[in-house]
Amino acid sequence: MTYHARIAIVLALACASVGCGGPARLARYEISGTVTHDGKPVPSGSLRFTPDFDKGNRGPATTIMITDGTYRSVDGWNTRGGHGQVKNLPRRGSGS
Repeated sequence: MTYHARIAIVLALACASVGCGGPARLARYEISGTVTHDGKPVPSGSLRFTPDFDKGNRGPATTIMITDGTYRSVDGWNTRGGHGQVKNLPRRGSGS
């Protein structure tokens, strides 16, 4: 199987799994907030927002970057509404 054929299959499967938009496109919402640890802003990292499949919520997960203790979703990468789970993915500092 050629490289281009493999890419075409992967793209077709990805589109089928998320629906490629269309009338049944999932609603997504802008979110923002602050992240602190011991009362101090978390300097950097990321938050992973995942729909809670156990509560019937479906859709893609979204990762949003933390900068100086704040986060804001970027247009086009907003999070899915409904029940979900959030995971903090901190970055390791180079010192301290």
